[in-house]
Amino acid sequence: MVLPTPRLILVAGISCSGKTTLASRLTEEFEALHISMDDYYRSFDGMTLEEKRAVNFDAPDAVEHGLLFDHLSALKAGMPVHRPIYDHAGFDRVGTELISPRSVVVFEGLFSLYWPEILALADVSVFVDTPVSVCLERRLFRDTFEFNRTREDSLNRYVNHVIPNQDRFVLPTRDAADAIVNGEDDLATTVSYVREMLFESDLIGNKHPR
Repeated sequence: MVLPTPRLILVAGISCSGKTTLASRLTEEFEALHISMDDYYRSFDGMTLEEKRAVNFDAPDAVEHGLLFDHLSALKAGMPVHRPIYDHAGFDRVGTELISPRSVVVFEGLFSLYWPEILALADVSVFVDTPVSVCLERRLFRDTFEFNRTREDSLNRYVNHVIPNQDRFVLPTRDAADAIVNGEDDLATTVSYVREMLFESDLIGNKHPR
């Protein structure tokens, strides 16, 4: 029996726009496989911890997108992959995890719509558009309570890394999205909308038209 080709949903947006929250809800809705771009950050072998802390993780070069493309391509082809396990405290890969494709794969991250070869794999692409002021407050809260950073350090990174790179690399990818959704809208409504987009193409048979 020939199994249906896994469908791929891409979710992008600026830092703390609500990408992961939406991707998690979509994962529940479709019993999907959830892939995060953050797992594909480079390990920066040979650098000290202080040097790694200074890396600009808000730029595409920080991501090993070639490996990411290979893995998403394999999952679309119905093959398992060894996904990296990334230690965000140590800025290093600490192993791999064997994962198998499901009928739907949800990939989310800052640059989900940035690389043309990955965008070409998508059945539906979504950009989560949330006011910068809201994203900043969410980011400060996250950095303080989850990553144990000082407010000063978080603000400095936001001004020097986040804002320039999201203006250059992330915000322009809105034009590539099949749908632009509001990160402050009711999640159930947004999930329903994405579901309609995914199923309207011949009951998950063809790529969603751009």
